[in-house]
Amino acid sequence: DAFRSQAPAARNEGPLVSVVIAARNAAQTIGTALSSLKDQTWRALEILVVDDGSSDTTVSRVKAMAAADQGHGAASR
Repeated sequence: DAFRSQAPAARNEGPLVSVVIAARNAAQTIGTALSSLKDQTWRALEILVVDDGSSDTTVSRVKAMAAADQGHGAASR
Protein backbone atom coordinates (compact mmCIF):
# COMPACT_ATOMS: atom_id res chain seq x y z
CA ASP A 1 0.00 0.00 0.00
CA ALA A 2 1.34 3.40 -1.00
CA PHE A 3 0.67 4.98 2.37
CA ARG A 4 2.61 2.41 4.36
CA SER A 5 5.72 2.79 2.25
CA GLN A 6 6.10 6.43 3.24
CA ALA A 7 8.34 7.36 6.14
CA PRO A 8 6.55 8.47 9.31
CA ALA A 9 5.96 12.21 9.58
CA ALA A 10 8.69 14.13 11.38
CA ARG A 11 7.82 15.79 14.64
CA ASN A 12 7.60 19.53 13.96
CA GLU A 13 8.82 22.08 16.44
CA GLY A 14 8.21 25.78 16.21
CA PRO A 15 5.96 28.41 17.73
CA LEU A 16 3.74 27.37 20.61
CA VAL A 17 0.22 26.46 19.55
CA SER A 18 -2.43 26.65 22.27
CA VAL A 19 -5.44 24.34 22.00
CA VAL A 20 -8.39 25.06 24.29
CA ILE A 21 -10.98 22.34 24.85
CA ALA A 22 -14.22 23.32 26.54
CA ALA A 23 -15.66 20.24 28.24
CA ARG A 24 -18.82 19.44 30.17
CA ASN A 25 -19.72 15.85 30.99
CA ALA A 26 -17.28 14.64 28.33
CA ALA A 27 -15.88 11.63 30.21
CA GLN A 28 -16.69 9.28 27.34
CA THR A 29 -14.90 11.37 24.69
CA ILE A 30 -12.22 13.49 26.37
CA GLY A 31 -9.63 10.71 26.33
CA THR A 32 -9.94 10.32 22.57
CA ALA A 33 -9.65 14.07 22.04
CA LEU A 34 -6.56 14.39 24.24
CA SER A 35 -4.89 11.30 22.76
CA SER A 36 -5.46 12.66 19.27
CA LEU A 37 -3.81 15.95 20.21
CA LYS A 38 -0.90 14.19 21.86
CA ASP A 39 -0.33 12.16 18.69
CA GLN A 40 0.01 15.24 16.49
CA THR A 41 3.35 15.82 14.80
CA TRP A 42 3.48 19.43 16.00
CA ARG A 43 5.36 19.20 19.31
CA ALA A 44 5.01 22.76 20.59
CA LEU A 45 1.48 22.25 21.90
CA GLU A 46 -0.16 23.67 24.99
CA ILE A 47 -3.42 21.83 25.66
CA LEU A 48 -5.86 23.51 28.01
CA VAL A 49 -9.03 21.77 29.13
CA VAL A 50 -11.65 24.05 30.65
CA ASP A 51 -14.29 22.12 32.56
CA ASP A 52 -17.73 23.72 32.77
CA GLY A 53 -19.12 22.06 35.88
CA SER A 54 -19.08 18.43 34.82
CA SER A 55 -21.01 16.02 37.02
CA ASP A 56 -19.31 12.95 35.54
CA THR A 57 -15.67 11.85 35.64
CA THR A 58 -14.39 14.33 33.04
CA VAL A 59 -12.13 16.15 35.51
CA SER A 60 -10.61 13.00 36.97
CA ARG A 61 -9.92 11.58 33.49
CA VAL A 62 -8.18 14.79 32.39
CA LYS A 63 -6.14 14.87 35.59
CA ALA A 64 -5.15 11.21 35.15
CA MET A 65 -4.00 11.83 31.59
CA ALA A 66 -2.08 14.94 32.66
CA ALA A 67 -0.41 13.00 35.49
CA ALA A 68 0.58 10.22 33.06
CA ASP A 69 2.10 12.85 30.78
CA GLN A 70 3.97 14.77 33.50
CA GLY A 71 7.32 13.87 31.94
CA HIS A 72 6.31 15.82 28.86
CA GLY A 73 5.56 19.11 30.60
CA ALA A 74 1.91 18.46 31.41
CA ALA A 75 0.37 20.28 34.33
CA SER A 76 -2.87 19.78 36.20
CA ARG A 77 -4.77 22.34 38.27
